[in-house]
Amino acid sequence: MKILGNVSVPVGTYTGGKLTIAGNPGDVLLTVAADPEPGFAGTPARPFPPIRSQIQGARGTAGNKTVSVGVTFDSPLTVTTSQNNALDLEFEPRPPAFIVGHVPPGAGMTPWR
Repeated sequence: MKILGNVSVPVGTYTGGKLTIAGNPGDVLLTVAADPEPGFAGTPARPFPPIRSQIQGARGTAGNKTVSVGVTFDSPLTVTTSQNNALDLEFEPRPPAFIVGHVPPGAGMTPWR
């Protein structure tokens, strides 16, 4: 576990927040499954070329893109002026992503997402 940072939060009660993460193609490493579906343009069990990936929802300019991920707390966090509060937000950044291919009407290729 690594502490990413500390921030000051205004007094109030919070039920969630937004986590902002890097959203440039090279910021995410995708590995092709050992047995990809027919038609998937990737080498089995090898990293997928970052230049060929696009992260949905990324905002900003090339090289400085980010994605906001909504987080809902299990129970509300109440911040008061009389005490310090701590929020331990843990997440696993390495679960498998599912990439699905589809052909939109009028498209000449299959985008995978």
